[in-house]
Amino acid sequence: MLYQLFRLAIPLLERKTTNWQDISQFEMVPVLQLQKEFSEELFRCLQQLEEGSITWSYVYKKYRSLEKLKQLLDEETWCKPATQVAERMSCFVHDLLIYLMICSLLQQATMLFQGFLHKDQHPSSMALYHRVKHSNSWLLTAFSKHRMDYVWLRQLLNQEAPCLLQEKLKLQKLIKKGPLPACLVQLVRDTWKPITAFPKNRNHEYLQLQDMRDLNRYLQRFQQHRQWEAIRDIIHACLLRNENLSFFVEDYVLLLRKYQMAQYYDDELSYWKQARKQFMAAHNNELMQLSPSYRLYNSIIQTCKTLQLNHSSSTCRQLCHYQVDWIGHPITLLRLLHPLISKGQLLINGACDFNTIAQFIAAIGRVRKVRSNGYLSESSLLTYMKKLNNGDIDLEQVH
Repeated sequence: MLYQLFRLAIPLLERKTTNWQDISQFEMVPVLQLQKEFSEELFRCLQQLEEGSITWSYVYKKYRSLEKLKQLLDEETWCKPATQVAERMSCFVHDLLIYLMICSLLQQATMLFQGFLHKDQHPSSMALYHRVKHSNSWLLTAFSKHRMDYVWLRQLLNQEAPCLLQEKLKLQKLIKKGPLPACLVQLVRDTWKPITAFPKNRNHEYLQLQDMRDLNRYLQRFQQHRQWEAIRDIIHACLLRNENLSFFVEDYVLLLRKYQMAQYYDDELSYWKQARKQFMAAHNNELMQLSPSYRLYNSIIQTCKTLQLNHSSSTCRQLCHYQVDWIGHPITLLRLLHPLISKGQLLINGACDFNTIAQFIAAIGRVRKVRSNGYLSESSLLTYMKKLNNGDIDLEQVH
């Protein structure tokens, strides 16, 4: 059976590659008779399996060859040639009928051998379904003269499209409706186009289906409310599954400034830290840190920290009507504050850690340097405070 199918498929692939411009080697074959013979062979194979005269490993190799043959024919979507030449169109319809026969045989084999297929051997519904651009109603019309005799063809073309394919079409419609930013459109397409053609198996397809439904839900939410939360969910959903990125941290910043009017950077930082944890859990391997997506998560988190710091400093200065300058020795100031900090009596936003207090001091005022002009940075203030806390500075010698 496989030998005959491959002998039919190789010249068929050559004609498909040329869009049926070269049909000089075309030869009509009795598809109805062949389908009947191949179907009977599948039943004989099942009988031999039950009798124990052949093993499942032997049959599975043949089954995989049939599955790979269909995948070979599926590499490019089937689409009728734009021609008025009757011979070319007739050749296309005949080749398409052979292809649909192979699809039907693979589905029949899957049904017959279902009890022998292991959990990870069950093909996805996408792998079993045909890849013809035209609708099933068009196909039924094109093969109208065969429908009465070809029971298998009617059954094949009356099937409902797989759920994953339906979600993919829904995704395409959502993108066309807009107004999704161009950088997100490209990110979504780059992420989902290559992985929805042939999931590895049924379980893999189920996981992809759940992911696709989540993404479509985010896109619908964005269309309805234009909220930033939906945008970052879209970005995260794509970064989890995409290694060939066309999305950069600069794109993230531009989108954030456009859609996030209220700047809640604490929430933003928390979201992306949690998102990175999810990525790490989903990619638990040694090469994860080399992943472009992982590096982008880190870049976004660092950007959020910077935005949070700048926003906090800006807010402090807006709230304070005075510019506070300390022109004495820095240690003298910190000597006064240190007991309050160490006892937990001085709180900034409910926190008494040195990082927060150093940030607060740098935000509302300036502390002059001792041996040079200028003022201490936040990191220098933090260093002084840590040295004080560790006892590395003698407070009695500073006045």
